[in-house]
Amino acid sequence: MRTEQLAMPPAVEAAFGHTVHVLVRVLTEFSCQIEALEGDLAAHLDQHPDARIYRSQPGLGPVLAASRSTFQ
Repeated sequence: MRTEQLAMPPAVEAAFGHTVHVLVRVLTEFSCQIEALEGDLAAHLDQHPDARIYRSQPGLGPVLAASRSTFQ
């Protein structure tokens, strides 16, 4: 780690830096959207007549419980 490393031309390093920056922003937005969807899913699951049963099973969160129930 303390020895000199191979380097790319500055333009290539800058391009990779911008690419990583944009990918981090995309992943951050995806995380925000996933949280919003999980919130909506949990709210809809709570309206299901068997929601209490699905939520009572260990390890069955709102996403997995919703995939096991039949929403109509």
